[in-house]
Amino acid sequence: MGLNAQVWDIRTGQRVFESPVISDKYVPESLALSSDGSLLAAGSLDAGAGARVFDLTTGQERLRLQLDAGLEQLAFTADGKRLITYDSGHIARAWDTVTGQELFRFAHSGTGAEHIAYDAAKARVATSNAAVAQVWDTASGRKIADFRFDDRVEDIALNPNGTRLGIHKSDSSEIAVLRVDGGVASADLSAATLFTLRHEQKISAFAFSADGTRIVTGGEDDLRVWDATSGKELVRLNPQGWVRRGLLSDDNTVLAVSIDKLISGGRRVVEFWHLPARQKLAVVPPNTSEMAFRPGTTAFAIADDSTTVRIVYPERAKPEYGRLPLGNSWARTVISPDGELIATRADDSKEAEIWDVETGKPRLRVAHDDVLSYIHFTAGGRLLTQGEDKTTRLWDTRTGRELLRLAPTSDREWLEFSPDGKWMGISRLRRSEGEEAQFELYDTESGAFTGKPIPIFPINGAINQIAISPDGRFLATGEGREEEKKEENGATYYVKIGFFGASLWDVQTGQEVMKLPHDHSVYHVAFSPDSTLMMTQTNMTVDPIRLWNIPAGKLVAELPVPEEDLWWAVGQRGAKFSPDGRLFAEAAGNELIIWRMTDYARVAVLPHKEWVSSFGFSRDGRLLASEAGKELLVWDLAAGRAIVRLSQVESFQFTPDGKRLVAVHEDNTVRVWQLYADDLIADACSRLEANLSHEAWRTYLGEEPYRPTCPGLPVPER
Repeated sequence: MGLNAQVWDIRTGQRVFESPVISDKYVPESLALSSDGSLLAAGSLDAGAGARVFDLTTGQERLRLQLDAGLEQLAFTADGKRLITYDSGHIARAWDTVTGQELFRFAHSGTGAEHIAYDAAKARVATSNAAVAQVWDTASGRKIADFRFDDRVEDIALNPNGTRLGIHKSDSSEIAVLRVDGGVASADLSAATLFTLRHEQKISAFAFSADGTRIVTGGEDDLRVWDATSGKELVRLNPQGWVRRGLLSDDNTVLAVSIDKLISGGRRVVEFWHLPARQKLAVVPPNTSEMAFRPGTTAFAIADDSTTVRIVYPERAKPEYGRLPLGNSWARTVISPDGELIATRADDSKEAEIWDVETGKPRLRVAHDDVLSYIHFTAGGRLLTQGEDKTTRLWDTRTGRELLRLAPTSDREWLEFSPDGKWMGISRLRRSEGEEAQFELYDTESGAFTGKPIPIFPINGAINQIAISPDGRFLATGEGREEEKKEENGATYYVKIGFFGASLWDVQTGQEVMKLPHDHSVYHVAFSPDSTLMMTQTNMTVDPIRLWNIPAGKLVAELPVPEEDLWWAVGQRGAKFSPDGRLFAEAAGNELIIWRMTDYARVAVLPHKEWVSSFGFSRDGRLLASEAGKELLVWDLAAGRAIVRLSQVESFQFTPDGKRLVAVHEDNTVRVWQLYADDLIADACSRLEANLSHEAWRTYLGEEPYRPTCPGLPVPER
């Protein structure tokens, strides 16, 4: 099978050149482009194929160079007039790219060069074999440095201007950095050694940065960045696996690391790290064979073991982590529970569109046969839609596949999901005299009906809320309504209709487990995360919140109401358990009251300017977001204070790690916000090239003692 070389324009993704077959035996692994992009050199391990040079302006082969062994490395000098080759016979040579003449060989001591390294301009080349390392001038072939060691040299690297040589000896945990002095035929090691970089265990990779100011070293579960002038350690990271290569972007802010994952059978991945923030940006999973940054950018090219080269753009964090403009046509926007997706529907549209929050791009569309009237994400991250075609549908948000369709539907049906999204309950209210309303439970994967229909209330009753327990065993209903009547003299009075209280039902048997009477209508019911407690709350502010043991029905606690008169907040109350079950939050007018569940003590009262309309905990229970009027507050519950204030927010959702908040704003943008001060500081540092100067520190901070605020960034001299 013939194998060739190809050149691509990374701006357009178009192929601009394809060479003839280089070898019938081997892939052309050795490739080099001249600095002006006019020449391509290609070769393979096929000794008979030699090395070829192509003129990319004409597409023609310019030279064919004969070698005695298979080609391992190629490099053009900065002016493009010479080509350096290194073959499997351990011979390094310089060639004239116009005539094809071999100009000279770098006659390394001993049996030839086992390792080779270049400076950025290819003006110097370093070679090593056994315990000898030498540096050569590529213009003349003259040896300019010769170093002899006690142990075998395992790897070498030159800094970009060729003035420093890094030496890694066999099985060593150290890198020696040597000064390369022009015109010195032999160098004293002690005098030439500038400093030594030390790890606790064996080093497996090291390299200079593109600007020569940093050195990257790595070993098992260990990655470090050093100052190349002083040898001072600047950054230490702990990737999991053997580091095989570390590569810094031109501005030294993004580090790409090729790692062999020991726990995954040696699978090789590439991880991107933002160094000022010590933040992992991304992981690219395929087995990587080659990688490179595009000069002057953080665009990164990765070649894997397949036939694909990918260009990726690792991004740094921002205080406003991201913004997704949706335009002005959306009537409804909802956020997925993990904060990774949003769904939108427009007025009079049959379609809903799902967007990826991280990329800011639409992922897919789903459609009904008539106008959509309702969209909602389930606890499991699926999308529920209802339309005027009288169907209720459930969609897979990754593929757009319709998972479940129920028909007919009407505005007299309620939907409720179990916390894990596995079950969907539909309350079908009565449609005629003599018909009972029923609750039915469906498996959201198969669409199958499960358990028995539950006659949730008689025809003259009222359901205010339903809830499914997290373990899927029970259904709770909050019930009771009052009907307004007028006497003959015009006076108004109210008549109680149906049962006033809460009912608990066994979902599998369809049987009522118990009734919990109340004096007023129960508007809110909820279960604790472990399904052992049920909360009931009436629409009257004079009534306490009650907590009941399930399924025994024993009252275990009453949480008292605020002392002030909140008659105007009737029906505006709400209560929720934190995801870990440690805390309980109650909305009471302009306040959020936080209770501790171990002893039912009130631990915090969070004030707002207006009445609280919605609120929710982060998954770890450390933060709580509350919406009051046009303002959204994010509270640190341990400190009892607001740490973030946002305006014009319509809906919100914490990300699973609790570090960011996804918010839909009134200007039809979805924005992702950083929540913790450490993340904001890391973001600020990511935008800087150095710490504050001493002069700037005095200007902004006065007599406060100077200190570096951004670890890993240089400190300006006085």
